[in-house]
Amino acid sequence: MNLNKKLFHFVYKLLFLIHIKLATVFRYFIYRTAVISKPKLFLLMNSEFAYYSAAKKKSNKSKLTSNKITNERKRIGIIGSLSNSQLFSSFFWDNAPVNEYDIFLYEFLPSGYKTNSKLKNFNHKIYEGFYYTNKLDRIFKDTFNSEKLANAINQDNLDLLFVSIETLGRFTYGKLFDLLDDKIKIMAMNAGSFPYFHPKISIQSQGQLSPLWRIEKNKLVYWNNKFIDHFKFVDNVFTYDRRDLIIDYKINFEHNNCIFIHGNLNKLVNKEFLNIIAKLLKNDSARKFKFMGFKNNYLLNQIFAFFDAAKLTNQVEYLGNYSQKKDENGKLVDPNWKLCKDLLKSSAVFLNSFPKSAGSSRIEAFACGLPVIDFNVDYKNLKSTKTNRSYVYRSIDKENGNTSSKQKYYELAESVFSDKILRKKIITEQYKIAEEYMDERIFWQKIIKNI
Repeated sequence: MNLNKKLFHFVYKLLFLIHIKLATVFRYFIYRTAVISKPKLFLLMNSEFAYYSAAKKKSNKSKLTSNKITNERKRIGIIGSLSNSQLFSSFFWDNAPVNEYDIFLYEFLPSGYKTNSKLKNFNHKIYEGFYYTNKLDRIFKDTFNSEKLANAINQDNLDLLFVSIETLGRFTYGKLFDLLDDKIKIMAMNAGSFPYFHPKISIQSQGQLSPLWRIEKNKLVYWNNKFIDHFKFVDNVFTYDRRDLIIDYKINFEHNNCIFIHGNLNKLVNKEFLNIIAKLLKNDSARKFKFMGFKNNYLLNQIFAFFDAAKLTNQVEYLGNYSQKKDENGKLVDPNWKLCKDLLKSSAVFLNSFPKSAGSSRIEAFACGLPVIDFNVDYKNLKSTKTNRSYVYRSIDKENGNTSSKQKYYELAESVFSDKILRKKIITEQYKIAEEYMDERIFWQKIIKNI
């Protein structure tokens, strides 16, 4: 499917005439096609731009102007699940440049979640957010009140609006942007691998680009050198929520005999990856493989069926998951988070899954001094493979503990149990990477640079 904007526009116009829900369903279908398949961002871009064009109302409810904003003191607005996002740590707010800028916070807060008390020190407004469990609700219902939020933002006369694109706001953000004053510069940060396509966005950044794409001269460039330049693309305007993790720069040689992984269980269900874990367990019957992740019985059954067949079940332990909910001080209160931190500090090795690599859990291992073994996927050859899955992300590259050979991957994983020199090299390099991605001051500097 490779529809251009004009054809998309015609299709959407026709669907809107029949019923708005038909247009919404078609839009969702294109969205899913683009984000699940090998990143069809041109398809997604054409669809989204055509959708907004076809859906444009004759009378816009916002008072749009072409006048420039002339605030003597610059104003920065930030939108997102600010107290419970994986992007904004509690330390992020401690480093806000409040002496130089006026900062306005617009927080989505679903029922049952608490706001961080530090946010009260800013111009802070809370809007109810909705997490829908029913799939049809997620497609058709708004996840926040876009009109109410747009009115507040327009009145605040912002110079820059930084938007954390999160699951909660997926399609409702577009309705919000439609209502915003044209003079507000919008900067969007998506923790995923694809941009948010809306004509009013000026600047984009991604958490993890899909491997066939790169950012070059502020353009998003495909492997065949076709590019998207409707926005200014910038690299690494991102920070991981380090929660209460403190980088202490220690090298732990007195580790336990454990392979530990936490994160998305879907990334573990790969026989080549599990075979390496099984081989490491067979090398030493005292070793344990412990893992955490949101419970999914279908995936857990596959994982334990594999280890059962290998007669290694007694060396494997699933430890459940921890809730992402934070208290008013911005701290995770689930006791399983403490267990996770303890294992990140005390285990022998963290094996980064392949071809679907880990995200924030890998950076958390970096910060805790746990050596990570990475399999470097051959991104260039992905374009010629038959698989269309895009959930193979370009990892943050590092020199030590990284290989493109499965045999070498196994050898590195085995060596790190006892090779102190290798262990120190990997951990030292990882600490430096964690510094950049967990330093909230650097994150603020990157936002300010784009005012």
